[in-house]
Amino acid sequence: MRDPEIRHKTIEKKSLKNTIEIIGIYLVIGISWIFLSDRILQLFITDPAIMDSIQTIKGMFYVIVTAVLFYAIIKTRMDLYEDTITHLTLVVEEVENSNESLRKLESKLYHMAYYDQLTGLSSKNFIKLKVDEHIKNHKNEILGFAYIDIDNIKEINESKGHNAGDELIKLVAEDLKCDFGSPHEIGHVGGDEFILLLKGFKTKKELLHYVEIMSHKIRKTFTIENEEYYVTLSAGVTVYPNDALNYQDIFKNADLALDLAKQHGKNRYVVYSKTYAEQVYHKIEISKQLYYGVKNNEFQVYFQPIVNTKDLKSNSVEALIRWQHPFRGFMNPGEFIEIAEKTSHIREMTWFVIKSSFDQQVKWKESGYDINVSINLSSKVINDLAFVNKLVEMVKTQDCDPSKFTFEITESSIIENFDEAIYILSEIRDLGFKIALDDFGTGYSSLTYLRKLPIDILKIDKSFIKDVTEENNHSPMLKFVIDLAHQLGLKVVCEGAEKAFQVQLLKRLNSDFIQGYYFAKPSKPQDLDEEIFSKS
Repeated sequence: MRDPEIRHKTIEKKSLKNTIEIIGIYLVIGISWIFLSDRILQLFITDPAIMDSIQTIKGMFYVIVTAVLFYAIIKTRMDLYEDTITHLTLVVEEVENSNESLRKLESKLYHMAYYDQLTGLSSKNFIKLKVDEHIKNHKNEILGFAYIDIDNIKEINESKGHNAGDELIKLVAEDLKCDFGSPHEIGHVGGDEFILLLKGFKTKKELLHYVEIMSHKIRKTFTIENEEYYVTLSAGVTVYPNDALNYQDIFKNADLALDLAKQHGKNRYVVYSKTYAEQVYHKIEISKQLYYGVKNNEFQVYFQPIVNTKDLKSNSVEALIRWQHPFRGFMNPGEFIEIAEKTSHIREMTWFVIKSSFDQQVKWKESGYDINVSINLSSKVINDLAFVNKLVEMVKTQDCDPSKFTFEITESSIIENFDEAIYILSEIRDLGFKIALDDFGTGYSSLTYLRKLPIDILKIDKSFIKDVTEENNHSPMLKFVIDLAHQLGLKVVCEGAEKAFQVQLLKRLNSDFIQGYYFAKPSKPQDLDEEIFSKS
């Protein structure tokens, strides 16, 4: 039985009880009065006339007494009833006030849960709710999902403070509301990230055409604290039901596409594709396996000779890491180095190459070959201040000659922290190691680096000679770079020599050293042709 019904039954029982009590009192008083009063009168009065008169008075007295008595009883009960009603009224008012407070609190909590406090846009929870509703109620209707990120808000936060960054977020939010109105849904999901739900399209092609048009409208200049900032956005776009069938997969797909947009230089949108997703998952799998590769010593160091242009003999090699995967077999660096760069594994792999190179150099020396070894350094290592200290310790424990080793860096590995890289490279050079700038010519500001970097050797990228033919056997640009390097006091290594005429060209242009498949491919130490090495 429900609570209201129980309360109603209880009130009915109490009312009946009170009624019976009053009737009972009336009966007891009445009967007692009749019998007792008559008995007493009969003891003292015998005259019938007087008895009749007294009976009348007795009756009137009884009425008056019972009236007073019932007045007292009923008034007491009525006062109790009135107090109860008053109390109930106060309780009802308190309940109503509590309900109103609860309604206000519920409304506030709802707003906090489903609307962003900074911009007033829908929150991530509300966006999820809308996506789930669309999937439930419009299973076959297209829904576009765009995950958007402001590209350059970091610079504004650093130069103007986070209040200015928040102001930019609000301005972008207002712009998105103007550009993407109903029936579309706009959400601010935290930081500098937004989500657009794009509705009302019949085909994916129609939706993407709309995205292409709108992508140009959201690149504009905003004024913040009297200064203008040109703001661009990156976005990852996915489409329901073509790409995914639930919110979790939709969001994941858009996030993958946004990440690709960032990797490709920002200020663009990328549409999710299954092919890209497979590549990402492949990289994730390789990343997991790298941990076990390092732990289980699955890596090997190969060496490629660097020959002297004068006698085409070699007293230098480049150390190159290879992975003998237990399931995938032999893997070249292109399949895992980029992934290792994004994790801490590149540091462990670099130290593995350094130690292996130190050990191999000693073995060659014991065999009568005085070989210099070049070792590649990634950006993660160059920007690690602890690297130099660990290198000093390794030199002491392995008793190696630093002058026999060269560390190779690339422009891309130093561009983000240029000043810090110069400091660390100078420290390494002071220990006696040489520094080489690798893949020269692939960056856009290489000449600046030649002047500022503490380097000894310039390794010119293979792209300079790959288009040289036997008939058109010259390269003015290559000659200019070699001459420039010599004027700066640098030794030159030209990479990518695969043909005899290329070797002859490099000799004619006075390159100091040549490296390429024409002489040897990267190989295990025991597989290298000893004839190519100069005896010490």
